[in-house]
Amino acid sequence: SRPMIVVKPADTASPYNKRAVFTCEAVGRPTPTCRWLKNGREVPEGARYRTEEQDGVYRLIIKEVWDIDAGDYTCELSNVFGVD
Repeated sequence: SRPMIVVKPADTASPYNKRAVFTCEAVGRPTPTCRWLKNGREVPEGARYRTEEQDGVYRLIIKEVWDIDAGDYTCELSNVFGVD
């Protein structure tokens, strides 16, 4: 079945140098793969950005928020049947 987001990431404001977590919940078979985008560009995995997936819950974790992290974040899920 096509991926469908059932809980969208909430608007989040975090103080500088603190952790921020964006959460998205989705369904679909086969299990969708997730891409996190900031202002339309893919967020790179690295020392400050980490992604997790467990039982249809997808998370983007920003270890320390800096001023450059401000923007619009999007959770994009896809499988062979489509994208949401």
